[in-house]
Amino acid sequence: IIRDITQRKKVEKALKKSEEQYRLLADNMTEHVWLREISSLKIIYISPSVEKMYGYPLDEIRNLPLKKLLTVESFQKMVDAFLIEMPKASATLPPSVHKYSLELVARHKDGHLLWIDNTLSFIRDENGKTAFMLGETRDITERKQAEEELRESEYKYKSLIENIPDIIFTINLEGKITFLSKRAKEILGYEDTEAINMYFFNFIPEEDRQEAFENMQKGMKGEKIKHIQTPVIAKSGEKVFFDCSFTRIYKDGAVVGAQGTAADITERKLAEMALKKSEERYRSVFENAGLPIVIMENSLLIFMVNERFVEMSGYEKDRIEGLMKFTDFIASGDRDALLECFSRRKGDKPVEYECQIAHRNGKRFDVLIRLGHIPGVDQFIASFTDITSRKQAEVALLENQEHLQKENIRLRSSIRERYRFCDIIGKSQVMQEVYEFILQAAATQANVIIYGESGTGKELVAKAIHETSDRSRKGFVTVHCGAIPETLMESEFFGYKKGAFTGANIDKRGYLDESDGGTLFLDEVGEIGLNMQVKLLRAIAGGGYTPVGSSTIKNTDIRIIAATNRNLRDLVKQGVMREDFFYRIHILPIYLPPLRERKDDLPLLIDYFLQLHDKNQPPLSGNIAEALLNYDWPGNIRELQNVLHRYVTLKRLDFAGMPTTRPARLKGKPTKDADSVSTGFAASNFSGGQSKTSQDHDEMQVEEFKMTLEALERDHIMKALSEHNWHRGRTASTLGINRKTLFRKMEKFGLDNS
Repeated sequence: IIRDITQRKKVEKALKKSEEQYRLLADNMTEHVWLREISSLKIIYISPSVEKMYGYPLDEIRNLPLKKLLTVESFQKMVDAFLIEMPKASATLPPSVHKYSLELVARHKDGHLLWIDNTLSFIRDENGKTAFMLGETRDITERKQAEEELRESEYKYKSLIENIPDIIFTINLEGKITFLSKRAKEILGYEDTEAINMYFFNFIPEEDRQEAFENMQKGMKGEKIKHIQTPVIAKSGEKVFFDCSFTRIYKDGAVVGAQGTAADITERKLAEMALKKSEERYRSVFENAGLPIVIMENSLLIFMVNERFVEMSGYEKDRIEGLMKFTDFIASGDRDALLECFSRRKGDKPVEYECQIAHRNGKRFDVLIRLGHIPGVDQFIASFTDITSRKQAEVALLENQEHLQKENIRLRSSIRERYRFCDIIGKSQVMQEVYEFILQAAATQANVIIYGESGTGKELVAKAIHETSDRSRKGFVTVHCGAIPETLMESEFFGYKKGAFTGANIDKRGYLDESDGGTLFLDEVGEIGLNMQVKLLRAIAGGGYTPVGSSTIKNTDIRIIAATNRNLRDLVKQGVMREDFFYRIHILPIYLPPLRERKDDLPLLIDYFLQLHDKNQPPLSGNIAEALLNYDWPGNIRELQNVLHRYVTLKRLDFAGMPTTRPARLKGKPTKDADSVSTGFAASNFSGGQSKTSQDHDEMQVEEFKMTLEALERDHIMKALSEHNWHRGRTASTLGINRKTLFRKMEKFGLDNS
């Protein structure tokens, strides 16, 4: 039987041609294609490109088990995937074909590993049974390496972003957050993905959103948005502050969002707010202070004033601040002294100065300025206290004080029969004249010269003038001119600076410095040499003086009281004293009488010195008293004090070898008056008559002495009675006499309680 198979042959030929074409295509693919039986995993077909991929010859790889071609992990992965995908393939109905992909690690023949991407398809046979597995395998090693490098790079950049102190975030065109750095999450209190897709503007307080939105729009349009300070609300509700900058994010040339970089400035912002609040508080205090206050630069240009200063000066703020200097308001006569006050300040310690300031209308008034340095800035603050009323009161008080002082001097001058003045003892007429001179001299500032013999009390008179004058609050400096060597005169009077001469280890103040504002007493002024007189004359006349070793001229306010036992006019004639120096100190002269010319004062002086050395000294006997009275006392009061001191100590009268006038003998035997009150002398010592050879003058002296003692005795009894409230028993006991004697003396002196 002959059949026509022409058509079949044509089909077979066409199929063979198609197979050759597909085989040619498969053989020339860069990826290799393979076909295996599912039941035996036997390779039915594998493309030649497999040799290049794995390094094995085509014949060798056909028989190479998969377990050897793949790594252990990949082989197991392939088996696990097959077990999962095979049921799915069986369940897939034709003509659909079940496929899946799998990335595995294969081992090249030379031992290096390569990544392969497999796409597997399950093929059915003519009976519809899933019998074959078609695979397309591609070498993806380079891609995997690129991905690994990309992952490493991504990790590095991510690590960098997560660990930098700045805050980084990104938002899309809708304003939603697409990325938030670790630092941002920590500050805002959000977890990893919690803030993603949240609207950025929801983090901004409502009152600040419009400004933030406008800045964002500017950034999206390409404007540079840098250092925008904005508050942000954290998850806890706490407000924090960011300093933000924005840049646009591009993708394929189009803007897809923005990246924000921010710094957490919360601490700085809170400090600024606190500082601003503090500044507002202090400004409020500054503006509402009860005193006028100004703040000025180091150049004295006024920086700021308060309203009280505006009222005080009469100028508006805008006319003062930044335009006028502090000294523009100070009276011209006070400016130099005020600038010197500035220079004297130490550190930040404030200084005070009283001066006058001028109002815009020309009126002047007194103020107390307190100047202080503001720490940390080169500025000063000055407050003003109006002391005009106080100054007026001080002037009135000073005038009243001068009036009272003059009245006091007048009243004191009217007192008669003074027994004592300051430390000077005496009631004689000549001493009353001395007291009068002291009061008159104390009321002036003129220089005084005191003449008198040695021991007459010249220094006591000088001290009395000082203590009753306006200078009593300052020092009284005594200079014994005769005791200072000529070579040391200048350094002693004017002082010296350290290093001025050998032995000058420190600065030393001179007599003129010590007596500034007070009195300088020059004892034995005639002993000062001509050279020193010239320098003293210049200092006294107001020309100033220069300490030894210094070039600075100093001026002092002193009053000179000089004393001498020599005739200064004779010294001028002899050329020992300069005439101009003589007339400079010889303005108010006084002569102190020697003790022999004021024997009326002897009882008072003797009683004073005896009580000074021994308060329990009994009354002097008559012959001792007469001897003291008749002695001429060439050493004056100083000798009297020494004689009485020796008498109290040695219990004998010793005039130190000086001749005495022989005392006249008293009539009868001298007796002690047992009823006398102890005042240094017994009254009876001067009640007895003298010998016929006594002079009338001596008799008169004794009589006056007796009267003086009686007056002292009466005063003594009167004082004791007053102290005991006129209790006669206690008074007699205190005086050391019996009651009858006290009654008799009270009757004698006319003393009674009325």
